[in-house]
Amino acid sequence: MAEYKDGFVELTTLYTYYKNGNLESKIIGYWPDHPINHIATFPTIENETLRQIVLLRGFIMHCETGPAYQTWWRNGKVGIKAYYTFNKLHRQSGPAYKSRTRKGILTDKLYCINGQLTRTDGPAAEYWYHSGIKCSKYWIIDGVFHHDEKYAVITWYKDGSLWYKKWYKSGYVDRDNKPAMKTWWPNGQLMKINYLKMSEHYRRNGPTKIGWHENGTMSQKLYRRAREYHRGDGPAIQAWYDDGTPSRVEWYWCDKLHCQTEAATQEWNEDGFKYCNEWYLNGKYQPMLEGVLDRH
Repeated sequence: MAEYKDGFVELTTLYTYYKNGNLESKIIGYWPDHPINHIATFPTIENETLRQIVLLRGFIMHCETGPAYQTWWRNGKVGIKAYYTFNKLHRQSGPAYKSRTRKGILTDKLYCINGQLTRTDGPAAEYWYHSGIKCSKYWIIDGVFHHDEKYAVITWYKDGSLWYKKWYKSGYVDRDNKPAMKTWWPNGQLMKINYLKMSEHYRRNGPTKIGWHENGTMSQKLYRRAREYHRGDGPAIQAWYDDGTPSRVEWYWCDKLHCQTEAATQEWNEDGFKYCNEWYLNGKYQPMLEGVLDRH
């Protein structure tokens, strides 16, 4: 009979096996002082046969000398290797969690201290597609996205081409008067850029968001002040079709549709026909101005 220490029984190692006898998982830790060691029957992942597994109700994964949780694929290759301290991912000297496909390709690598993603000398989280191509990297300190010198998030498409970058400071999407978010089309053409400060739309001069079609022609320009559409010297929203012809124009002042010199909302179809031409002042629709001022 195991003796209890500080509410836990002595360190226990649990194993599960495939039907062919190969080791499937190894788990090290403690049962709490009222364990439920329940054995049940469940289908395997492939639903081919039934096997016995341990339901870890209340089991606390913990090991100070190596990984507390390990799994292997049916072919014997390592699947998951995870370091836990009292059920929290934790490792001081390297990644606390790594996982691989049945072919041995690395897919996940996480650096954690006391259950929190953190790393000061590189990305705290890295992911790969099952093909082995890099998927994404995240720079995180004490659970917060942050990087002093460059982007804190970068991702790639499945073919390895760049997808997007995001700049963070202390958990906020933030970059001083430069794009804080940049996204690319799969062909390498820039798709859009966003200017943000403390996760709010901000730019000293110019649009806070600019977009391009996949063929390289401009798709939109948006002017925002924090969460409001706002511009004093022109339309706050401009959009174009991929052939360069206008699609939409909207004038805003303090997030209210407003323009004294022309219709505040104008829209065209792909043939160039204008089907919307509405006047607004301080957010209020002005039907009496339509057709009158448009002739001047």
